Amino acid sequence: MGAKQGLGNTTETEVQIDLTKNLKAKATANTGTHMGSLWTSAGIRLAVGRALIGIITAEMFTAVTGMGALLVRYSSALATDKFFVPVILLALLGVILSNAVERLQKRLAPWKETERAL
Repeated sequence: MGAKQGLGNTTETEVQIDLTKNLKAKATANTGTHMGSLWTSAGIRLAVGRALIGIITAEMFTAVTGMGALLVRYSSALATDKFFVPVILLALLGVILSNAVERLQKRLAPWKETERAL
């Protein structure tokens, strides 16, 4: 049993040492920069939408002016035509910000586009 049990021309101890060296080499070769930037870009894309929702929600409860305050004022007055103006503007702002982050992601992480094609 132990170190003398043969595995072809190598012993069990030599195989364990070889596996340890390979694992260490892989750990040092993968610095995580690619995965880190992918996770960061996904987080930024999610954060843009959440930030927009958070800002409007805060304005709806606290502000006197702003898009959130307009939404509250027009919904209370049952002015549906005026209510949809800020809604459409916020939707356009969300699309524009999402596209801007996507373009920035394509520019900073071009390898991600090749992964999408697979």
